[in-house]
Amino acid sequence: MLNHLESERIAHKHSVSHSAYTAFKRLIHTIIMATAVALAVGLFLMYQQYQSHWVDVQTAQPGSSISSQYSKILQPALVAQDTVQLARLITIALEEPAVISLSVFNAQGIYIAPLPRVDSVVALARERDVAPSTHVEKILGDDGKVIGYLNVNIDTEIVLSSPLTLRQQLWLIISAAIVLALIVGVYITRGFYKFRPWIINVFQS
Repeated sequence: MLNHLESERIAHKHSVSHSAYTAFKRLIHTIIMATAVALAVGLFLMYQQYQSHWVDVQTAQPGSSISSQYSKILQPALVAQDTVQLARLITIALEEPAVISLSVFNAQGIYIAPLPRVDSVVALARERDVAPSTHVEKILGDDGKVIGYLNVNIDTEIVLSSPLTLRQQLWLIISAAIVLALIVGVYITRGFYKFRPWIINVFQS
């Protein structure tokens, strides 16, 4: 009778410990899955935001620098209202591979040069896989007043060619890190199941 009661007590204890271990294991798995889902959603949103900011940052600086420099170069010809000199300077500026087109306007926003008028941004975008970035710069006179505006269309693909190469290298590094994380995860999982009997004994005790 005593042996039977002892056996039932041991069996009950083993059942309780097994249930506790099962509950603990399910809790760990639930936490891991919830964390993985949250990280996946967070990374996706961060990537979307990163894509937008990355393109803006990479194209803004070169475009702003080019338009600022060219506005100063074109300023004397605009002050003199020399459309021939303006056209000549614009032709030289267009030798820059990243520059698709330049347009000069007077202070009232009336198109001045070059003539004939260059294609619109919409037309330029249709000709390319990636839409060009547009930058507008004020042209200031010697007294600091606005005497005109310079509109510059920059070839986004050319501007992004070098950064995209570096970005591909970054993705290779990230891919290697992911593979390393998977390998470490496999060994951690193996270690968990290896120490599983010890964990069960802890719950039983």
